[in-house]
Amino acid sequence: MISLDAKLKLYILWPKDAKSLSKEPNAHNLISTVVKLEYANFTSLFTGDIDFEVEDRLLDANLQAEVLKVAHHGSKFASSTKFLDLVNPKLAIISVGKNSYGHPHPDTLGRLSSLNIKILRTDKDGTIEVVTDGEKWYTR
Repeated sequence: MISLDAKLKLYILWPKDAKSLSKEPNAHNLISTVVKLEYANFTSLFTGDIDFEVEDRLLDANLQAEVLKVAHHGSKFASSTKFLDLVNPKLAIISVGKNSYGHPHPDTLGRLSSLNIKILRTDKDGTIEVVTDGEKWYTR
């Protein structure tokens, strides 16, 4: 935990065991940093490029957050239903542009939609800014 002031804290949730994962084929994704930002009563979760395997390793952490930055540009292997249930976000932000990988994947969009999570995407919505006073928050 990094305390930036009395109300603002950053929790580095991942990587925990990067050394054991560094030899994996997609190690750069598996050791991607996961950070939870807490400002008074507002929380946001930034998931880098993690996949289901890392999500499963994080299930014992306090993942609840109002805003989720969806991992790996909304890849098919990001944001499992189990993970989304624990995070319980009101808003999911997908940082994505034109690509040949099919991101965001329809399965991931379907999981988010089925849980009634609002989705904003940089490819469709442009720059997304979340503004908060620590109690209320909105996007612009």
